Amino acid sequence: MSRWTGKCDFADSCEMIHDPKSMVEKSAVYLCGAKIDIKDETDLIPYYTYLEAMSCYSKDEGNVIHLSKRSFIDSEEAERLSWKVIQAIKAFRKAKKEKKEFNIEYLKKSKFFWGEDYDLVWLEIVDRIKKDNDITKWHLSSDYREASRFVETWLIPNYFWGIHDPMHNRFREEFVEYARKNGYSTFTDENGKIKREKGKYSPIIMDMCFAINQYRKMEAKWQGVGK
Repeated sequence: MSRWTGKCDFADSCEMIHDPKSMVEKSAVYLCGAKIDIKDETDLIPYYTYLEAMSCYSKDEGNVIHLSKRSFIDSEEAERLSWKVIQAIKAFRKAKKEKKEFNIEYLKKSKFFWGEDYDLVWLEIVDRIKKDNDITKWHLSSDYREASRFVETWLIPNYFWGIHDPMHNRFREEFVEYARKNGYSTFTDENGKIKREKGKYSPIIMDMCFAINQYRKMEAKWQGVGK
């Protein structure tokens, strides 16, 4: 299993099941229905954290691989974030019904909280709900899968964007460093000063760098807030 996703992902296909050279020469890789332009082995790297949605053999193209729409790092993180968002919204509604203040302590003591301590993800979710109560007015289906899908596709992009958790941030940092060592351009944002490493450009790697910096800003925001 890949060290970045914990799954049998595209990195495993390239480096364990096959090898990068044969993937370039004998495979056609698609993302969202579009064929990826792969000229050399390093062109495979940005897609390493994606899962294979389908794999088959074609007489014309050789091994045909269709990747998942999103990196598994992003999709797994969004799934876990959606659960916390749903629980926080339910807790807010209960607090309002009881005419109590909704805050992190109320959430922690409620049945909607799981675990012993809260982290910066819970803090950020609660903070955003407190600043915009309209978030809680959106209907959430009683069917969890349907509710989660709505949160992932609508609420997170519109209200909870930029929230990342420590585990998936670590995966991104490790992968971005791997990409940098293999010739890809990366960047960091240190107090508004952009430090860019030169190399091959990939929007996927750039998006990961952006997500890492979003996490660091969120971490700085809640630094020193006790559990």
